[in-house]
Formats: sequence, C-alpha cells, structure tokens
Amino acid sequence: ELERLNLTLMEGEHRTVFLVVKALRQIEKLRLTLAGVGPEGGPQPIPPAAVYLWQALEPGNAPAYLTPLSELSLMTGQTASLALTADASQLTAGAYAGRLVAGADGALRQVPVSLRVLSVPAPRSDGFGLWYVGEETAGPLPEPVAAKLADYGVTALTALLPRAEDGRRAKAAARQAARRGLTLLSFGAGEGALPPAVGPPGKLLLPYPDPVWLLRAGGAGPTAVRAAVEAGYAPALLCERLSSVPRELLSRDSAFPFWLVEDGCEPGRVAQMVRSGELRGSEAIWLFLDLRGADWRRAATEVRSAFWAAAWQGLAGAAVRLPPPPGEVDRQLVLWHIVRDARREVALWRHARRLMSATLDAPAAAARTLPRLAELAGIVGTSDAYQLVLRAQRRPFRSLYRVSPPAGRRDLSIGDFAAAHSKVLELAGRAAPAPTTARPPRFYWHGIPLTEGRRVCWAIVASDGEGVWQTAVAFQRALEGATGEAVPVSRTFPAGLGSRHGEPGPGAPRLVWVIADGSSRADWPEPLRDAVTRQAGWPLITVELEGGAVAAVLRSDFDLSALLRTFRREADLYPAARHVR
Repeated sequence: ELERLNLTLMEGEHRTVFLVVKALRQIEKLRLTLAGVGPEGGPQPIPPAAVYLWQALEPGNAPAYLTPLSELSLMTGQTASLALTADASQLTAGAYAGRLVAGADGALRQVPVSLRVLSVPAPRSDGFGLWYVGEETAGPLPEPVAAKLADYGVTALTALLPRAEDGRRAKAAARQAARRGLTLLSFGAGEGALPPAVGPPGKLLLPYPDPVWLLRAGGAGPTAVRAAVEAGYAPALLCERLSSVPRELLSRDSAFPFWLVEDGCEPGRVAQMVRSGELRGSEAIWLFLDLRGADWRRAATEVRSAFWAAAWQGLAGAAVRLPPPPGEVDRQLVLWHIVRDARREVALWRHARRLMSATLDAPAAAARTLPRLAELAGIVGTSDAYQLVLRAQRRPFRSLYRVSPPAGRRDLSIGDFAAAHSKVLELAGRAAPAPTTARPPRFYWHGIPLTEGRRVCWAIVASDGEGVWQTAVAFQRALEGATGEAVPVSRTFPAGLGSRHGEPGPGAPRLVWVIADGSSRADWPEPLRDAVTRQAGWPLITVELEGGAVAAVLRSDFDLSALLRTFRREADLYPAARHVR
C-alpha cells in the first residue's frame, strides 16, 4: 500500500529501495516506469538517468540478483520483488519530483516520488571500511567484477588465490586492485594451518599493508602465528568474540594487526583490552559477517543492525564473506546493494560526528554544534532512550551484539534505519565545516611521515653497482614527482643510525629506502646486512633499526609505480584499537 516514496541522499550517493507488487487478479503485462514530471512551479523533474528500475530474481539456490525491469506476467495472488536505485551522482543538490507509474492491462497506479539531494560530501572510505573476503579464484578477478567492487564501496579485499610459486597470478591481481583504488590485503587464508613456505607473492607488488594470513582462533596456536610472521605475513585472527580468544594468543609477542570478530563486541570490552595491554595500539578490530546463502529479505535489516552496532563500538569496518558480483552489466547481486547502502549509512554517521567535533574549539561554532552533536549521539546507544539500542541478542549457543528497537517493540524495520539515516543527513547538511588551515599535504608509508615540519624524514641509500644507483635516482625522481619533496640519495648509510653504540642525531631520517641486489656494504648496520643476505629474491623487506628507525630494502627491479600507490595521506590505513570505545 505504497502511497508515496520519499528519498533523501547525499551528493554522489546510490541508494536502493525494494518494492513488492502483488497481483489481485491475473496480469498479462505489467510495466513500471518513472515519469520525471514534477508539479508546476515545484521541484525539478527527476531525470531518467538518475533512477534505475530492477526486478529481483532468485534462481533456485543461487544468490538473488537484480536485472533491468521489463514486462511482467503474474498470476492471481503472485508477487514480484522490484527495486529502485536512485543515483545522486547524476544530480546537483536540490529537490526533485516524479511519479512511479505501474500499468497493467489498461489500469494505472501512480505513486508520487520525491527525491532530495543534500550538499553533504561522501564520507571518507576509512570512516567505516568494507573488506571483501572473496572466494578462491584461478587468477585476477575479471575487470568488470573489480569495477563493481569499487563502486560498492569496497576498500580492501582478500583474494584467495591458489598457491603459485612464481606469484604471477597474484601480481596481476594486485595490479588490478590498485587500478581500482582497492587495497589487496592478502593472497591466502587458512583455518589455523601454517602459511605457505615460499615467500608471499604479495611482496612482489603491494608492500603495504603486508599480506594477511587469516587464522581462526579455535585452530590457531602460537606456533602458527610465529610462522606466519616469519614468512612475511601479517596474521589476522578470526574469532567469534574477543573474550573467547585463548590467552596464549593474546600475548604481546603474538599480537595481530587485524582482529575479525563474528559476534560483535560487548560494550567497553575493546577499551578494556587496550588499557590492560591485551591489545596494542596498532591493531584494527573488524566485524566479520559471512553472508553466503543469506536471505536478502532478512539481510536488509540484519546487516544494518550489525553495521550500526560495529560503528558505535568504533570498529574499523566490516569484513564480509560474499559471492563475487557477476561481471555482466545487467546483473547485480541484491546483497551487494544492501551492504553498500548499510556501509554508507554508518560511515556518514561517524563522519558527521567527527566533522562536528572538530568545530567545538571555536566558542561561536560550539554553541551551534553541540545540540546537533547530541542528536547524532542519541541515534544509537545502550539504553531505551536511543533510536537504535545496542543489546546482546540470543542465538542458539551464542549471543550476538546487534542493535534492536527500543523496549516495547520486537523487531527492527527498514523504516527504523531510514529514519536514522535521514536524521544524520539533515544534521550533517547543517553542520558547520571544520576549520581548515593551508598546510601542504602529508604522505606516509607504514605510518612514517615523509616530512615533519619542513624536514624531510626519508632517505635513499644504494648499494654498489651502477644499475642499483640508477634505480635509486629513478626512485628519487619518482618520489619528488609524486610528493613535491626532494629525498636525498646516497651510497653511505646515515651515520649512527641503527648502531648499538651510536645515537641518531636530531636530523636523522626515520625511514631509509635501501636499494640492493643481494649485496650490502660494510658500513651498514648489522641487522640490515643480515636482511639483505636473507632477501633471497624478495623484492621488499622492512627492518627495524636501533633508535626506532626503519629500513625498507628494495630490489632494483621493484615496480616503483606500484610502490608509489602505497603512499597515503593519512598515518593509519584504518582506525586503530586505541581509537575503539
């Protein structure tokens, strides 16, 4: 009984709403169209290119997918699932209107549609990351699939590639991911097993972050964790809840850079683990959802419930296990639309809170901002005073931390989340912009800044050989072209850096790029000489030196263009554990 369809979007946003048509009598031909004609003197008409109409199909046990809507034939009492996607990237900020027209055998039904686009910029991708844990593939994802993943808001992916000694398939996958702006986090995953004995192929192209090896808490032991680290992997722990992780895996010697939690986190648990030292400041906590085989009708609310709970806890994002999107242009998996919209909702909420908090230092702005910030904080919390209430939900043999409706109501609906999203959009649209200062852009690698103040903190050192020197000079020029800063290059390692007896001077670099082809110089620190000797064909190795400096050893044939893509404008790839509630 749809009387009116109201949609509010931010600039550049895509949003999909689902509709169901039920035939009260047999229908030979049902057509659904959008007439972009607004009332005279009112909002602008909705352009046809800004709205896509789909039919949702469920082929047996395969995932439900969307395909462009055409004519439908329905028997009496039969239903059809439809979808409408609004594309604000085709529109400027303002109000638009139109009519959704259903025509069947001479009869018409018209539903007014209002569409508002607010001048709210899209939140940064690290506001709430989306990590795609894919299926095993024999090579790189098809280009249309990679393009769709980027469009759905995926910020990182794990490619489960078959083991390849030469790493050619992995190298192609990493190059493809980089073209689409994705971060390729790993090339393999395990259920507590040891990582491959050969060097991780991810080192060939994408050195930051290090390739991830997934370990399940129930099967992983300290030996597997150490083996993953020694093989050059960054082990990610997959567990039901943080409190169920064996104590021996929480020692500081076996710390994980990523934690994937299936059940969510009880309020305050992560902050407690950070304070107690169980988690160090570098780890990122993620929600893990396995959505393979999920019923998309329930997933529309369940995914949002999980994402809002994770966002309130301050988790870095969600790692989702999903079938890959089909490569065909006219086929879109329903679940990917749901995940895309849910991620954007919670990322905007966190972005708006961060934006408003940045204005509180100015007294005039604080007086206007505090009430809005309080309204944003009032959307989700742990008591019935909030719109969305974080609770432990009982499931067979376990409890999940998800958001629920306030007391007196049993189930959440799409309308609850739509209301929360509309409030966030309204408040973000009226938020005063954060004060800005004219500062030059900063670049980081592994969290180490290129500059501090006016001082360049990186240096380039080349071992013997004319070819190695030419690579070092080419790297210097590429760095200057990408960042605007001239990084010094030398044959001599910075004096006192990495020495047990020498102290680095106040101007000593924090990161030294070392170009070497299996040979080192006697004046280099011993840990660095050992690493170059052990390099054994690995294109990149990082070595921590005395005094806190880092040396990154590169082979002279390293893909410099790929390395440049790993430089970031933020120190952290994702929010760290110290920022979690």
